This record gives sequence, structure tokens and C-alpha cells, in this order.
Amino acid sequence: MEQKKYRSIHIEPVLNGFMCNIGCQRAVYKDVVEMLADLNAYYADPEGTTHKFLENSLVLNSSLIEMPVQVPHPAGQPNY
Repeated sequence: MEQKKYRSIHIEPVLNGFMCNIGCQRAVYKDVVEMLADLNAYYADPEGTTHKFLENSLVLNSSLIEMPVQVPHPAGQPNY
């Protein structure tokens, strides 16, 4: 039987929820029940859950990178 490899977990309460650090990854939760469900999934399958988390993170980050940024210009100034 293959031994599961877990990373360190640190949970920090913040103003409107929790920051959960697992290894070098960070997830933010508004709901403790959702956070505990994800942690249970992680303990059941740490590698699979980490892979899914990173896959979702890449999708979110790539959509942010592709978004054009419109910088406001004062009236009368050319918009380059």
C-alpha cells in the first residue's frame, strides 16, 4: 500500500472567513463547512486533491491574465 504524502496545514481566521494554507498553496473560505469538506477530501486523497486545486487555480489565473486592463485617462487626453 502506497503511503500518502501530506503537506503542512495552517488555518488562519480572518475577518470574513478563513485562510487555509496547505504547503505553499493558499485557499480562502467564507464557510467553515466548505473548508472542512475540502480538508476531508485532501486527507482522503492528498495528491488527487492537490492536482484538482492546481488545475482550478491555473484556469482562474489564466482567465485573469487574459482580461484586458483599461486605464482611465483624463478628459481630452489621447487614449493609447
